[in-house]
Amino acid sequence: MSTRSDEDLMAAYTAGELAAFEALFARHRGTLFTFLWHQVGERALAEDLVQDVFLRVVRGRTSYQPGRAFRSWLYTIARNAVTDQHRRRGVRKVVVLEEDMRHATSPSDANFGGATSNTEDPARVAGAGDLRVAIERALLRLPDEQREVFLLRERAQLEYQNIAELTGVGLATVKSRMRYALAALRQHLAHVEEVAFE
Repeated sequence: MSTRSDEDLMAAYTAGELAAFEALFARHRGTLFTFLWHQVGERALAEDLVQDVFLRVVRGRTSYQPGRAFRSWLYTIARNAVTDQHRRRGVRKVVVLEEDMRHATSPSDANFGGATSNTEDPARVAGAGDLRVAIERALLRLPDEQREVFLLRERAQLEYQNIAELTGVGLATVKSRMRYALAALRQHLAHVEEVAFE
């Protein structure tokens, strides 16, 4: 994977370097998928939206402002895609399908995550998978605003100030939502036994 910054890759892509776009896609598709999956509640729809978001990146490449954080721009596009999807469906919130949870240990596996090494201890892999499912279910119980901030901070690795700008709320509100999200996750996961790793 490229060691160039997102911003350098985007500038290169805008200048016509296709490999730069491929590097951006490879770098961000997993975390973007996780974010979208938690926003729309359906795995297949989230996969479609990943493609839609990157298509919007392609179409909007000339409007990207050099110097602007690429991740903030990408997740602005992603939030707009989710809003458009909800508007098309005529709903504000989509109920997460349990079917998705039964077929995935985490929303980033399958097409958008890495495969597990065959050399890993099966018990360890199973335990880690159970913990991931518990974490994902706990995330789905969070209020939308708290879940969004948590995902943008922990999965997309955006700074609090970027999240505030992206969501259109104050920095203190973003930090407060994160605190509440972490407290709620701890509470939801209190019953989950700690996975023992050797």
